[in-house]
Amino acid sequence: KMELSEDNGVVLAPDMGSAPMSQSYAKKLGLGFALIDKRRTGHNKAEVANLIGELDNKHAIIIDDMIDTAGTICNAADTAITRGAKSVIAMATHPVLSGPAIERLVSSKLSKVIVADTIELNKEKVFDKLEIISVQDVFADAIKHIVDGTSLSSMFKI
Repeated sequence: KMELSEDNGVVLAPDMGSAPMSQSYAKKLGLGFALIDKRRTGHNKAEVANLIGELDNKHAIIIDDMIDTAGTICNAADTAITRGAKSVIAMATHPVLSGPAIERLVSSKLSKVIVADTIELNKEKVFDKLEIISVQDVFADAIKHIVDGTSLSSMFKI
């Protein structure tokens, strides 16, 4: 297990839309923050224009709510490695994994893909880099709080 700090770790926002959430995670985790600023070059085409932040010699974490076709995450991972990142891990709550997602993730520069078990994955969607984390305890605690009439927000104080 490696201990990440601001010196060796960064939360990477793969696009402008994910920047606020990524910044929040970076602050809470005590890590650096970086952003890929994509410029559209045509319909359904994006080209990386700028990298804001430092990735050189750092371990990057991309955090998102879901991975659908995995295009954005895989492109961000490629950019991060090209710009000097030591490794890139993707984390997402919901593994939709549609269309070319599995093929993209398997052949990507990501060293690990961590998802929650909010969507059941069949055997064809499981691959070596994938780590699935159970959310059953969180849901069980939430149900208990509701039944007991206690605050749900108290579960998420860091």
